[in-house]
Amino acid sequence: MNTLDEAKRLFEQQHYFDALLLVRDNLPQGPADEVAWLELGIACLLALNIPEQTEALFLRLCDSFVRDKDNAAAKASFQRASQQLPNSIALRMQAGVFFANIQYWKKAETCFRAVLTLDAYHPEAWHKLGEVLLLGERADEAFLALLQAVKIDPLNPAVHEALNRCYQHRGQPRLAGQHAARAQALRAIASAE
Repeated sequence: MNTLDEAKRLFEQQHYFDALLLVRDNLPQGPADEVAWLELGIACLLALNIPEQTEALFLRLCDSFVRDKDNAAAKASFQRASQQLPNSIALRMQAGVFFANIQYWKKAETCFRAVLTLDAYHPEAWHKLGEVLLLGERADEAFLALLQAVKIDPLNPAVHEALNRCYQHRGQPRLAGQHAARAQALRAIASAE
């Protein structure tokens, strides 16, 4: 059993101090060990049943894999995180963005839909779902998702830009132009503030 596994076992048995001493004495310190420290922190917080802090560490862990372009490790971490914290909107949103960025449209869609089962009025989930559906050549479904997003958050210029693309795809240039103009006006207002 390696040091990290032994430390996790000690934390699960509520031998917190022993686990910390084991880690202090056996894990090297430095930026290269960020993943090991995050993994240990997650194990500790899971053992202590502190979901908010666990979520924050899972987000950092997943982000470290994304930053290092380690897609396999990122996928595995997002999967583990969603099993440990099934009601975490932030983790599911981050996973959806990750999968969209690597063009796994179905997985991204699944993540955003999971957010919407937890919060049906999450404007960014509707927006990202619409974007993913549009990129996946499902313009009619994208259109409906983006209409939900703009209904909830009418001042988001990115949603209007996505609706612009949707209306263009549907062959409705006048409506596309209206949303393009609205997005531009909203961006101008935001930059003036």
